[in-house]
Amino acid sequence: MQRILIAFVACGLSLSFGSAAQGVMTTTFQVTGNVGYELVGFAQPGQTSVSGNVQLMTVPPTATILNALVYTNDFLAPPPGGGPNGGGGWLDGTITDPSLVPSSLGVNVAPTSQDPGSALVFGYQFGAAGAITTTGQYSINLTASFAGGNPGQMHGAALLVIYQDATLPVTTITVNDGVQYLDGVAGNTNRTTTFAELTPNAIGSGTGALSLFTLGDDPFTSGEQIKLNNQVLATNIDSNLGGGGGSASLYNFDALNASAITTVGGGGNTVELTSTGDVYSWSVAVLQSPVPEPSTIMLAILGLLGLLGYGRRRHRATYVLQ
Repeated sequence: MQRILIAFVACGLSLSFGSAAQGVMTTTFQVTGNVGYELVGFAQPGQTSVSGNVQLMTVPPTATILNALVYTNDFLAPPPGGGPNGGGGWLDGTITDPSLVPSSLGVNVAPTSQDPGSALVFGYQFGAAGAITTTGQYSINLTASFAGGNPGQMHGAALLVIYQDATLPVTTITVNDGVQYLDGVAGNTNRTTTFAELTPNAIGSGTGALSLFTLGDDPFTSGEQIKLNNQVLATNIDSNLGGGGGSASLYNFDALNASAITTVGGGGNTVELTSTGDVYSWSVAVLQSPVPEPSTIMLAILGLLGLLGYGRRRHRATYVLQ
């Protein structure tokens, strides 16, 4: 599996990074090309640290890793066993690959976002692209460094991997992340995020895919909904990863309705989560969409021009993604 070093023009790859807004979920990454993604996660009971395993299954062995991120949230709450409220403390992180080789995810990592409406949940992101080597089991460990406050309660973590491989069809993958908090009793009954276009003509209409990850949800209060463009995709966000008393859910909708679910353009696709009484948080949503036909043609032309230029000059520009 290749990592990070790619030739953009020759492969017809369009890639953009956005800036994260504090405390909301916004579009922070978008790529168009022969690309795919996998979002995996695990649940645990609320603890002051995070430890668990995830299984990558779809990354081709010849793929180039374009981006990889680990997500978790920390709730402002007393730690298990009692004591003063914690939440938002700095974390140290490691991820261990299938060959049992550990890689650091960072030391003294502060929250990257906080829900502005409640201030009761903190979001964390850890870059992990350099640690992804193959399919198989990865172990994630996030522990309190106590350098910037104490943690409260964390309920699991997710790993998102975005990759490029020539065997894949041309699509656009758009990532929205940050943190949002829902509490149906307190009136925070719904939260939304809208997928933007970081580059023109990136998002087309038709059959696509959607994935999202939540933390803190439980089966004791049901009735939640997941909607895309006002169409209900699922109900009852009830900790579908929650073996052993954990509270987290992962949803992968692999074949969205081609007629109305994925619409053209930035601002045209909005995900909404609701709560009738449950308290939970939301940290990442991923949309894979078709590319409008003119963009597909242009990508092919750019790829051919890049290959012709390579044949004539025997060199091509390369870029390293950080």
